[in-house]
Amino acid sequence: MPGHEYGKRYVEIFKGSGIVLFGTLAGYVLTYLFKMINGRYFGPSGLGILAIGISTMTVLSSLSVLGLNEGVGRFIPFFQEKKDYAGTRAILTFGATLSLAMALLVSIAVFINAPRLAHDFFKNPATEGILRLFSIVIPFQAFFIFSTGVMRGMKKMASIAIGKDILTWGVKILAALVVISMALPVEYIAAAFYCALPLSVLYFFYIFKKDALYREIKQVKPRKGARLEFFKFSMPLIFSNLAQLLRKQTDVLVIGFFLPASAVGLYYAALPFAMTLTLFLFSINRILLPVASEIIGQGEIKYARQLFKDFALLSFQMTLPLFLFIFIFADDIILIVYGKEFIQAGLLLKILCAGFFINSISGSFGEFFKAFNKSYLVLYLSLGGGLLNILLMLFLVPKWGIKGAALSATLSLVFMVLLGLVLSQLILKINPFGTRYFIMIAAAVLGCILFSVIENYFNRLLLLALFLVFASVYGLFIFKSNAFFVGLLKAKRNVFHEKKVDTH
Repeated sequence: MPGHEYGKRYVEIFKGSGIVLFGTLAGYVLTYLFKMINGRYFGPSGLGILAIGISTMTVLSSLSVLGLNEGVGRFIPFFQEKKDYAGTRAILTFGATLSLAMALLVSIAVFINAPRLAHDFFKNPATEGILRLFSIVIPFQAFFIFSTGVMRGMKKMASIAIGKDILTWGVKILAALVVISMALPVEYIAAAFYCALPLSVLYFFYIFKKDALYREIKQVKPRKGARLEFFKFSMPLIFSNLAQLLRKQTDVLVIGFFLPASAVGLYYAALPFAMTLTLFLFSINRILLPVASEIIGQGEIKYARQLFKDFALLSFQMTLPLFLFIFIFADDIILIVYGKEFIQAGLLLKILCAGFFINSISGSFGEFFKAFNKSYLVLYLSLGGGLLNILLMLFLVPKWGIKGAALSATLSLVFMVLLGLVLSQLILKINPFGTRYFIMIAAAVLGCILFSVIENYFNRLLLLALFLVFASVYGLFIFKSNAFFVGLLKAKRNVFHEKKVDTH
């Protein structure tokens, strides 16, 4: 563990990620509730049409931001460390204006071409209405993405949790219930986004105006040179975001191209549960980028590398029991949440959770590439994973249907992890894997085999009880034996002692 000063950084990261984890958990619950309500009411076909509208809107609005949300997440703390408020004002005004202008152009283009997309690409006239209504959402979603990046750069983790994860999805659920109660068609679910996104953006702006940073940047003029520096950093992220979106959203769009909307609905039902395996790593990443950027700005490269290793191992240990739970009880999860119509999604969930587990245990190399100002490496990762996903999807979906889509997503995630680890070793001289990793991987494989064998001899409730006993023993062992938790508790005691001394 690092010294006392660095121990305080661990407390900061863990506290920030804990807030994010709470908010993200709440967001996941609300997201599942949103999809469950729509899935149970509209069925697999209706949920598939909704997924096509949301995926199209997500891809295009994210591309409209041009990677500038990642740029502000890195440059706000970097400039604040140097007290460069003129630079901060320059990147905020430049980023917000460019993002909104691009989003408006894309929105108009999609609105005009919605009939062509529905008939020629998705081959489903029923998608025309939802594409048109969601095209209007694109500017709101783009500005929402950029605003979230600003909050991340300011390390406002609680505000992100409230605005992005709780407020947004809470309003979407309420609006969706109104649409369903009025017996309106599925495309009118777009109204939920019209209500939620502006409210969240207004909330972020309120938080921003209350912060000391707002008062500082109001007093200075934008520094012109900062815009070029900011745009150069963000340029590779434009293409990496494109590639990431192709990897994350291509599955839904390609399934919609080759297969009926009901197949999209089955895949869309399984995907979020597999993504919960990245929950802990995602929570760490939100606070890790600004903190790591500050540390690197201070020249403490050795500590930054140690930070990577510590949190990679911790993410692995925290994710393992969740992976085993989802893999073992995949069919039960789908049946309880969506009903018998979606039972085929259980196999998709098992395939997908293998890829997301490998992704979650590999560490935050993408965030560290950005913190070390190596954003071009993120581009290589995203392009490699995105292109492989597209090629596999085009080959496997026509042959194996939605199972081919799930396998494509998993293989592309594994490829990205392997490529990221190689680049981390070569460029940053970081290798998070050690003997403990491989021991735990072996334990995970043995656990899956063991539960697969004994599930034929026990009913599901007894199997769940056995799993909970295993998870409790495992959690206690990790907490007692992990050097990270021991060091974290020491650091927290030191910080508490300092505060106590200061008050006296």
